[in-house]
Amino acid sequence: MVDVNRPVSLFGARMARREPTDAERKLWALLSEESMDGLEFRRQVPIGPFTAEFLSHDPMLIIEIAPTHVDRLQDRDRRAYFERLGFEVARYPVAVILAEPERVLADLAARVASAFAASLVD
Repeated sequence: MVDVNRPVSLFGARMARREPTDAERKLWALLSEESMDGLEFRRQVPIGPFTAEFLSHDPMLIIEIAPTHVDRLQDRDRRAYFERLGFEVARYPVAVILAEPERVLADLAARVASAFAASLVD
């Protein structure tokens, strides 16, 4: 499990869950479908100084939505932090989530299959 030391505001994460963007709504619907083979995701999960938009513990996967305006330094630090904790980070642009959801699902399926295959080798 993830370190529960959470300097990030729980209030902020709760507000983000209550007011999702169109891309977050779409992605949440995709992750809730049967096509994800029962994988469980949580939304807006505070982890250390950041909030993971969508998180799965098994496999350890964080899904991020890439906004049109990006703070590259913060984005790099965020990804590095999650990866140090052992998470794979998948990042998708808003436009792709909204216009090509099947592409997102195909990529996620490949990542999940790869993660499970790697866990069998360990």
